[in-house]
Amino acid sequence: MEIKTIISSICLLLLAVSCSMDDDALRDIEKGHSGSAVIEEGEVALSMKVSLFSLETKSLSGVGTLPASMDEAKINNCTLIFFEGGQVNSIMEGLFVNSENYIVKKKNGTEDDWAKVIVKVKKPSPYSVMVIANSSKSFAGCQSESDINDIIQDNKDALVKVGKMNINFDSNFAGYATIREALEKPLEVGPVPLSQLTARIELAEFNVSGFQGASVQEKITVIGVDLLNLNPESYTTNEQTHKNATYLQENKTCNVEVYDGVSELPSTYSFVENKNVLSFYSFRNLAAAESDQVKIQVRFKVGNSEERTTRQFVINKEGNILHGVKSGYVYRLVVNMTIIGDKVETELLCYTRDWLNNTISIPMEDN
Repeated sequence: MEIKTIISSICLLLLAVSCSMDDDALRDIEKGHSGSAVIEEGEVALSMKVSLFSLETKSLSGVGTLPASMDEAKINNCTLIFFEGGQVNSIMEGLFVNSENYIVKKKNGTEDDWAKVIVKVKKPSPYSVMVIANSSKSFAGCQSESDINDIIQDNKDALVKVGKMNINFDSNFAGYATIREALEKPLEVGPVPLSQLTARIELAEFNVSGFQGASVQEKITVIGVDLLNLNPESYTTNEQTHKNATYLQENKTCNVEVYDGVSELPSTYSFVENKNVLSFYSFRNLAAAESDQVKIQVRFKVGNSEERTTRQFVINKEGNILHGVKSGYVYRLVVNMTIIGDKVETELLCYTRDWLNNTISIPMEDN
């Protein structure tokens, strides 16, 4: 009996020591003493804000700027996708953005309607968030970012906007003991920067250099603009052009006198400053073949002659290099025209503006 008692006492002592060590380890994790392991602390409720960088490009004459139109900046709906590592943690669809740029559950919602995600505070944080605005697609069932990337957007004129950012916690922030307390004190995340998934292409300026070999100067009228090989489909975030897309042609008509026939030459007409720009939208088109690249042609009249059409110009071509049309850029096109007798010579300049950062490059069409 004494031997059994001694053995039982030793076992209980070992069990007590083991439990004590486990408790100490748990407390260490709660306090943050876990070496390289992820530290899990209290609860946190995350609310989100977004930021749509202003579409702003300098006018070609250097006067003022052209901000995003209301339609281009508008967000009709949005989807909030929360990641833990590379895996989807939660998806909230059918959300809105209010006037203060908070993501809300009801249109024009207030602070009470903020969309919130409840998570455990972890350090280092494995969390990130993606916002997709103006998409008509459902992302329900997506398990990873790769699944989301492969969703095809097929409405270029909806001006889909996408943004993603990592979520980090301050070193002294440990969250809250209960979900109720976390909901009462939400942590603001963002603003999540959104950028356009489409490109904007527009005729911005028309220059008449002169009438050579012609006895009479005549007025020149632009009748319309045609864009060829616009891309109507895109992956949601993948940088590659959707391979199965069928390119479109769009034609827009106008009746704009770009030269009055009597003013001193050379003459410049700015569609930007006259606020009658003809804009087109396309998802990225990085086709390898020049025949599939986005192109423009302009329809015009000289005097009372029949309608003529310029040759087709490849947009964003520099020498023999095809830069293609990329999402998030504005391609502002300038036509230079010279009349030589009955012959009309034209060239195209393409001014590229980064929709997000407003940086500038100026490639020139090789004629």
